[in-house]
Amino acid sequence: MRPLFTADPKAPAAWSHWWTYLYGRDLLVSPVWEKGRRDQNVYLPAKSRWRDAWSGRIYAGGQRITVKAELHQMPLFVRVGSGVELGDLSREWRESLAIASRKPDLKALEADVIAWFDQYRKR
Repeated sequence: MRPLFTADPKAPAAWSHWWTYLYGRDLLVSPVWEKGRRDQNVYLPAKSRWRDAWSGRIYAGGQRITVKAELHQMPLFVRVGSGVELGDLSREWRESLAIASRKPDLKALEADVIAWFDQYRKR
């Protein structure tokens, strides 16, 4: 992790956006710190284009943008051309909600756990 000013030291916004950081060279993360806030002001370092990991929209670097940030969305950007592929985060969120909405069969789960332990006890 490193602060934005290490990637774009001449940009005043890279110094003032203390909450936004680079995770490696190709991921930019901008956590929302304020309670109840549903958007985030993000500075994207110059000399690169950045893809919003949630919407897929591509932005030129060297600018400030405001993006939507629902409760389940941390603003996350991938440097275009990096080869980093995060998949469809919105689809994965919807799938996770669907899975979480189904009540698990605890008897079947318990049987699976017991079977797993039994296989190691026999060794």
